[in-house]
Amino acid sequence: MLKSIVFYLLMVVILSFISVNTCYATIDSYVQIVFHITLSDETPLPNATIIVIPSSDIMHTYAGITNTTGICIIRVPLPLSGSLKLEITIRYNIYGTIYSEQRIISLEKTKNNYLIEIKLPYTVLYKRVVITDEYGNKLSGKLILSYNNIQVYHTSFNNGLALINGRGSKRLLLWSNNKVFQEKYSLQIKTINNTSKSFKGIPSNIYIDLRPPRVKILYYIGKYDPSAGIIQAEAKLQVRDGLSTPLDRVYASINLEKCSLGFCRFKPGIKSVLGGQGYSQYLNITIWYYIQRPYFAGEKSVNISLIITVIDPGGHRVVITKNARVLLSTNTTSSKTHLTSQTMSVGNTSVPGSTNTLLIGGEKGSLGGNSGFLKWIKNNILILIAALSAFIVLLVEHYHHKR
Repeated sequence: MLKSIVFYLLMVVILSFISVNTCYATIDSYVQIVFHITLSDETPLPNATIIVIPSSDIMHTYAGITNTTGICIIRVPLPLSGSLKLEITIRYNIYGTIYSEQRIISLEKTKNNYLIEIKLPYTVLYKRVVITDEYGNKLSGKLILSYNNIQVYHTSFNNGLALINGRGSKRLLLWSNNKVFQEKYSLQIKTINNTSKSFKGIPSNIYIDLRPPRVKILYYIGKYDPSAGIIQAEAKLQVRDGLSTPLDRVYASINLEKCSLGFCRFKPGIKSVLGGQGYSQYLNITIWYYIQRPYFAGEKSVNISLIITVIDPGGHRVVITKNARVLLSTNTTSSKTHLTSQTMSVGNTSVPGSTNTLLIGGEKGSLGGNSGFLKWIKNNILILIAALSAFIVLLVEHYHHKR
């Protein structure tokens, strides 16, 4: 009896399975959707995954992959009504979801095939990238292209020209006018001298800073103004650094001779960037230090040092130090030099640039006065010790007298 019941139930399950599959296999129970996917430049998009959720079966997804002509055929269950609503998603390679929409198809009783053409707002990536140093000299090396930090393409380049061909990879590389999409790309350039630099997006023109700035001091002046208590240094620089020139940063500081306890060291000032335009630019620097006259008691002159540091975007640094002897008796210039020979290597033709001015000053305070007071104590230390000893003796005698 038990065997009969089990056999009966088994036959029911088998017959049900066969009937269900027979039902779904009948062509009248399906509608066949032919997707044709192209880019905006009419290029078919192969190997794209199309995912469909039909209103006739919202519990399941139906998917397919486009062929070399951009065509994919997906069959979904026939709905009970005369229209079919589809939720369509297209995913492609590293880009993930590149398209999503809802579309409604009006069905006809005599028709089982429906064509859906989708033109995506992308083109095949093709870019020419010109790569030079800051003076326009063409470079050679290797280019690596990444998308969302995933490497997707690499090529070698010579004579300053690199080509990025999106058809040359296993799957097409896409390009869009959408700026957010473009900035997901990044380039890494490695020159033959092992200099490496990364760039966001895909610039058409790239320059790589390979050389330090060329800095020339045109003149340098040191002077002292006794009425204001100011020691001042003035200089005019010429900076040549090709395309990097407007981005070069200039620092300046001044040191005084005989610094007591470090009080006369000047904090570095900064000119953040040169700005302006042109391969060659000029910068006027005026830098001063307030200090009180007692610090220089008995001195007729003092040595000062002007320290100029120029740093370019590539991290190259040039430091120039100029010394001057400043007279303390008058407000006259004590050292003025026209330094036609004080240069870094200068060879390229310059383009006239703008002249900027950098004014840097120290904080006015009593540092000089404190230094003069300390000097007075040093010169009169014996008298101070004698007076202090006498005071202590009188104090002791007074104490004993009271007792």
